[in-house]
Amino acid sequence: PQRYKIGAEYDIEVDRKPSEAVGWWEEFTLAGLLLDFEDGSGDYAQPVAQLDVEAVSTLNTDTGDFAIGRVRNSGSKVVHDPEVTVTLTDGAGNVTFTQVTSVKPQSLGPGQTGVFYVAAPDGVQFDAVTATAGRPAGVDDDAIDVELADLMQVVTSNWGEGATSITTIKELYAALSDAFVGKDLNGDGVIDATQAQVDDIFVKHGFFDDIDGDKQFNQAFDGDIGGSAHPAATVSKKQSQAIIPRSSAVGFDGSYVAIDTAGVDAELLVQVEVPGDSGVESYAYWTSAGTNEPVELAVPAANGDQAAVTVIAAAGGHNPAVAYRITAEQFNAAVDSGEIQSEPARARIEMSVGDPLAIPNDGGSGNGDGGGNNSTPPWTMILPILLAGIMLGGGIYFMRRNPATPLRRSVGISTGSGGRQRE
Repeated sequence: PQRYKIGAEYDIEVDRKPSEAVGWWEEFTLAGLLLDFEDGSGDYAQPVAQLDVEAVSTLNTDTGDFAIGRVRNSGSKVVHDPEVTVTLTDGAGNVTFTQVTSVKPQSLGPGQTGVFYVAAPDGVQFDAVTATAGRPAGVDDDAIDVELADLMQVVTSNWGEGATSITTIKELYAALSDAFVGKDLNGDGVIDATQAQVDDIFVKHGFFDDIDGDKQFNQAFDGDIGGSAHPAATVSKKQSQAIIPRSSAVGFDGSYVAIDTAGVDAELLVQVEVPGDSGVESYAYWTSAGTNEPVELAVPAANGDQAAVTVIAAAGGHNPAVAYRITAEQFNAAVDSGEIQSEPARARIEMSVGDPLAIPNDGGSGNGDGGGNNSTPPWTMILPILLAGIMLGGGIYFMRRNPATPLRRSVGISTGSGGRQRE
C-alpha cells in the first residue's frame, strides 16, 4: 500500500527529499510525509500469500548473473502483485545480496504458475540462491501513528468558504502541530505526538529553511522547520533563484531510459535495490510500456549505501538480460552536474536465445513445466482434429466412388485455435 504507481512505481515510505531530481520528487515527498503521520509498524507486517516456490536456480549470461525461479498459487483465491524475496549467499553461507522482486504475470489465479528474475549487482559473488514467497515485514520509521480520519480532518477542515486553507508546507506544519502535539484524540491514553516527533518527520523529508544550501538540517544555523527557503544554486546547468514558489514540479525526463533490445519484443522489469535490513526496502515492478517507449525509473535516494536501479529485459525464447543499471549516487551526481538534463538515457542490449523459464501468459492456468501456460481446454483441440478427419475421410471415400470426377475444390483443414485454414 505504500507503493504508488504513476509511470514508475514509487515507495513513498522512503524519505525522499524535495531537492532530488530537480524537484521531481516533491509531490512524493509530501505524500510520504502524510503517510508517516498515519502509518504504524502493523501496516508493514506483510501477510504471506499462498505461493509455493517450485523451482529456483542460477543463470550466467553475458550481461550478468541471475537468480531465476517459478512459483505457483497454491491457494483458492487470485493473488495480485505477488512478490518473492531472493537471497544470494557465498560458499561460507554469508548473505551477499537480498532483493524483493515481482512475479510475472502480476495476477496469479488458483493453480497458476509465474516466474521471477533477480539480477545480481556488479561485483556481488554468490554460490547459492534461496527464494521465499512474499517479502520481509517492514518496520515504521517514525513514532507517530494517528488515525486516518483525524489526519484528514486536519486537512479538510481548512477547505471551504471562510476557512484558512493550507497552501504551503509551512501552514501544514503549523496545522499538524496544533492538532496532534500533546493531544490524545483516540482516547487510548497515549499522546499522539510530541513537537520533536513532528519536527523529525518534516526534517527527514527535507522541509526546512536550508540557509547554507547543504541539504542537511543544522538547528544552530538553518531556519524554520516547515519552510522551504534556500540559497541560489546551479542545478543541471540551470541557475535557480534563492526561493522558487511553485504549486507543482515539472516532469523530469532525465529519470527515463529508452531500452533497445535489437528487435526483440521484451518486457522490462525494474529492480529497485536498497541494501540493508534484509532487503525490506527493495522491490521491483514490471513496466507496461515494455520497449515501446522510454521507461521511468524510481531511482532510490543517494544515501551512500550502494542503492541502485537495474532494468532487466525478459522475453519468451530468450534468456533475461541486464539492459541498464545506474547507482543512486551516479544518478543524483549526474543530475547535479548537468550531465543528466531533459533527455532520457539510452541503452541497447542483444538478448541471447534461450528459455530457462518461459514467461506465462496472463490468462493461463499453470502447468508446472516452466514452459508457459495454456488455458485452452483439451476438447477444443480434439474437436477440430475429429472434424478434419471426417472431412478428409469423406473426401477420399467420394473420390473412390467417383474416380472420373475432377477435384475442383481443395479441402479446408482446421489447425485448431484461431480458425486458421491451410489447403
